[in-house]
Amino acid sequence: MGPFRALPARISAGAEKSPKAVREPDAPVDALRFERLPLPQVVNAVSPTLSCVAQVRALGQVRLTYLDGRVLELESPRSERLHRLDFSPDGRYLLANRCQAWHIESRDWVEFPETGHSSSSHAFVFGDRLAMAQSSGLVELFDLCSGERLDPLRPDSAPTGSRVYLTVASSSDLSRLVVTRERSVHLYDADSDRWEASWEVEVPLLGACFSPGGRWLGLLSIQTGIVKRGTDLVKTGAPARLLFWDRVTRRIAAAAECERQYAFSPRHPLLVTGGQDGLVEVRTLDWSLLREGHGTLQVLARIEEAGAVQKLEFLQRGHFMAVTTAAGVGIWKVITGETTS
Repeated sequence: MGPFRALPARISAGAEKSPKAVREPDAPVDALRFERLPLPQVVNAVSPTLSCVAQVRALGQVRLTYLDGRVLELESPRSERLHRLDFSPDGRYLLANRCQAWHIESRDWVEFPETGHSSSSHAFVFGDRLAMAQSSGLVELFDLCSGERLDPLRPDSAPTGSRVYLTVASSSDLSRLVVTRERSVHLYDADSDRWEASWEVEVPLLGACFSPGGRWLGLLSIQTGIVKRGTDLVKTGAPARLLFWDRVTRRIAAAAECERQYAFSPRHPLLVTGGQDGLVEVRTLDWSLLREGHGTLQVLARIEEAGAVQKLEFLQRGHFMAVTTAAGVGIWKVITGETTS
């Protein structure tokens, strides 16, 4: 069984449609290395197409610098510190502090209504929509063009007051949304406008994401407990684990230890993970072996960043990788088929 072991899961509601026929990347990778792109200054966000980078300049001000040398200044009517920037998957919008956004081409600025207590999770979904998880158990939806609040989504069987962790929409067409609560997972289908599946798992969950082909869900879990040390009770935490949920067989087929941040490559069968120590590891995946409940996660390459890894993402269909830390974003070119340095 290697580093994997099968874990049980219970379907609690819904009858999910079969995933669209999109193959997972399966081109073998025997060697891998990374080259860091030189950046003149601290970068706070990178366009998915790698056409420009975003930098916080002053209170409420952002500068976009394009590869062709063009510079675009964006300014918010709210003179506040911008501590987080995120591009939409198509690069048309720039989200700031999860409460305001710019349409980059027109420079139009929109602000989203106050929603009360929100979690730190959000996702761009269903075209020009922004989804944000609320601690009330709702998933708020907003129109990115107007900032208008739309009808919210409530996961099946999600009681009022239950915390949800919204992760990411389908990597292929943004038509599906995956929402995780502490011990349950919920899939929403925009085409049919319904929750297509909900199920419970046996371990606490921190989040989820779709594989590139959409067949698999990577569910991040962590076990915590209380132990007695001397006269004190101490909270302990085991390493996080990544559970591979197969949407065809509707079961967790395999699991492996994983850091808190992770991403699947859309170009090769690779899993990249990053943790608090700034170490980023790239491991091989074998989707066919995962379907059988086992496989290997061989480490092909390691890179180090200064500070804890806050976000990992692939750019330009997997040809580049962006690693976000408190110090900014580092961009790495992914080179395969050559001897690992």
